[in-house]
Amino acid sequence: MKKIIISLFIVEILIACSKDTVELQNTVTAYNKMLVEALAKPDENIMEYFTSDDELARIGAYILRLKTEKKIMISEIVKLEFVSIAVSDDKKNATVNTREEWNYHFVDDKTRERVTENETIEYENIYKLVNEQKHWVVDGIEVKEK
Repeated sequence: MKKIIISLFIVEILIACSKDTVELQNTVTAYNKMLVEALAKPDENIMEYFTSDDELARIGAYILRLKTEKKIMISEIVKLEFVSIAVSDDKKNATVNTREEWNYHFVDDKTRERVTENETIEYENIYKLVNEQKHWVVDGIEVKEK
């Protein structure tokens, strides 16, 4: 009986851990897909559900800079590999390490004509996430260009 209880406890822990992992991977994946859309529209408010207020402000500042330069970023995430995921004991904070490959170029905001050539860039990112209102949101990113 004791072995059964211990086994059930271990299974419960593994299920809880994998649930957090899947939720965090889904959040980072959705964040990146919505970032592509937010930069192309350009409208940072699309990101509201996936970001903290601070991260939303950071994205908004970047979009504002692009608007003043009269450019829009057209991007595509080519590769998103999850390297590691760590969740705090209280399940309020998490860190997700990724390797990413992106293609992007800029277009004129009025004519939509391309103003730069296509570029490919690789990153090793560290996403900082917080659990807000019962779902994970991106609170910040440490970007390391390869």
